[in-house]
Amino acid sequence: MLSMSNQFKIVSPINLSLVTMYFTLWYYFEESNSFALIPPNATMTNEDEFTFECNGDAWIETNLMNLIELLVSSTSISRIDNIEQLINYYNRIIQSILSLNIYTVDNLEKLRSFASLVRCITALFPAEQAKNVFENACSPGGFNAAFENCNAIPEFIEYLRNLFVDSESTTDNVLLHRHRTLLKLAMEFLKNWPPNNNEQYPEVLALLSKRFVAIFSQDFVIY
Repeated sequence: MLSMSNQFKIVSPINLSLVTMYFTLWYYFEESNSFALIPPNATMTNEDEFTFECNGDAWIETNLMNLIELLVSSTSISRIDNIEQLINYYNRIIQSILSLNIYTVDNLEKLRSFASLVRCITALFPAEQAKNVFENACSPGGFNAAFENCNAIPEFIEYLRNLFVDSESTTDNVLLHRHRTLLKLAMEFLKNWPPNNNEQYPEVLALLSKRFVAIFSQDFVIY
């Protein structure tokens, strides 16, 4: 776990333009006795940004959020030995955090999206191949659960679908299982999408429907 000195900083408002968090969440404490929690890769430019209020222990909340960032980092994922064990870790941490009613842990949905992705991949690929597929998908610049617009979710599902190389021996049952699994993943991504994107949900659903109808008609002969 990161040390307190690495997560907590006292910064004068005059130096706000210098507060940029590149790798991990930092708990920011300013002279005006207010608090802010700065997300990774974000820059704080005024005192009203990233206001942080915590009903519990701010140190615990910050550690939980940093733990999630470390668990889903490409560096941690590249060190996976057992992908089934990773699923268990993700699930146990998610359930444990959900039981802590006084902590919001704002990036929990991020971990849930990663857990959904790894479950989907292990359901569709053999274990060793699943490990490589997950690692490649989450490599730097790849999947980070931060879908910027309504096209991003269907596009990522399409990326996964294109990883399959079908042959004449691929049965309709295999194709149907794949489509159902990918559709379930898309729905879970949508469910875990940040609430401030809820106005885009209908558009995402329409795009997903259109994409899956097109894929289904390509892979199945309709009599």
